[in-house]
Amino acid sequence: PGKFRARDRHHPNDHLKENHSNMSQRNPMNERYTSEDRTGVTRKSAASAKPKSKAAASVTGKSAKKTPEQRKAEEKAAEKAAATKTDGITLKQALKKPSTFVLCCIFAGLANIGLTMNYFFPSFTTSIGYDAATGVLVASTIMLSSLFGKLILGFLNDYSIVLSNIVGIVPMIVGLACMMLFGGDSVIWLYVGAVCFGIFFAVQPTNVPQVARKLFGNVSYDRIFAYVAVVMPLCAAVGSTFWGWIYDITGSYSGAFIIDMVIGALALLALLVALKTRKGLWAWAAENPDVK
Repeated sequence: PGKFRARDRHHPNDHLKENHSNMSQRNPMNERYTSEDRTGVTRKSAASAKPKSKAAASVTGKSAKKTPEQRKAEEKAAEKAAATKTDGITLKQALKKPSTFVLCCIFAGLANIGLTMNYFFPSFTTSIGYDAATGVLVASTIMLSSLFGKLILGFLNDYSIVLSNIVGIVPMIVGLACMMLFGGDSVIWLYVGAVCFGIFFAVQPTNVPQVARKLFGNVSYDRIFAYVAVVMPLCAAVGSTFWGWIYDITGSYSGAFIIDMVIGALALLALLVALKTRKGLWAWAAENPDVK
């Protein structure tokens, strides 16, 4: 008595440690013990839930992942868009080597001079003995034919610029020849010529822009075509005056028709030469990329 063994000795704060341990094990505020169902999550169950979350995350990651086919399609689309945006001749390059640009303007100008003959067909029909109503009907036939001509030439432009312009210009030559040679014999030839000329009438709005795009690409197409678009109405104004002047001198539309047929052939020739010079222009632009 009076002596305590070492194992019976207790630190004064031992009871606090025990209380803290009990409270940590059974906290009365813990939802596990206060809820009615007491569905607590043990350490084991929480650990076992981790693989489920990883699996769910992996499933989410796989669903957002692109397939090789999708990536390949996106790469092709990006390359195509970049090529469409960057391939071509700048305005400065086109003016530095102006032969292709000048030929493009000549083609556009001649096409516009040629189509202004349409304004004189009513006068032509009355000059060979038909009434004014026939002349107006011929002009209307040309307009209707040009509508279908735009569809035809637009379709052919997707395959060949040269073929589209041959189909557009050659009928004009044939149609004027039919009107000039056989129009006085039968009104049918006037309508045949009007249909052929209507196809040529579609060259200016349909083919000229596509020719400019073919020659110079997409880089400065809008700026280059702006210059070409200035040439077209100027030449149309000259053509309207020119045909009337020819008729006043000769007293007949035969000379005007022949000149118009020659102008159509020259327009086609200018296009072919422009396509030849295009190769040299693009090769020079590739060798001189600093000229922008």
